[in-house]
Amino acid sequence: MLFHHFHRDAIRTIVLSTLLMIPTSSNFSFAAQPDTAQSIANLNSTSFMKVLTNGKYSLIEFGGRRCIPCRQMQPILTALNMNLAASVNIFNVYVDEERDLTRNYRINLIPTQIIFDNRGKELTRHVGYWEKDKLVAELRKLRIVK
Repeated sequence: MLFHHFHRDAIRTIVLSTLLMIPTSSNFSFAAQPDTAQSIANLNSTSFMKVLTNGKYSLIEFGGRRCIPCRQMQPILTALNMNLAASVNIFNVYVDEERDLTRNYRINLIPTQIIFDNRGKELTRHVGYWEKDKLVAELRKLRIVK
């Protein structure tokens, strides 16, 4: 019985001391993260093909609701969507909900962003968190934005 209380107190001390070592200037917070994924529309198999064939370039992120890098991409995608909505479709595909799309586009790691041309042909893909400046530079390189 004495060991049980000692063990629990030791774990509590380790956890609290570890939390105190987390820098306060970090961009990531352990507080409940808002679900910003809803700010970018989600695609299913049917709407995916309609988007790819509507004559606009598309930036599709394959990700997950619980994936931290995917969630960190959402403010970037939201900002781009607000600024580039006239020329680029920006959407999410959740891999756990759309397994056929995930398999068809060979998504092995998330987040994966794929840029499609205005006829639905894949131009490029990126795996992982994509910094806004680098993403915009890629869109400029592909002559999608100025």
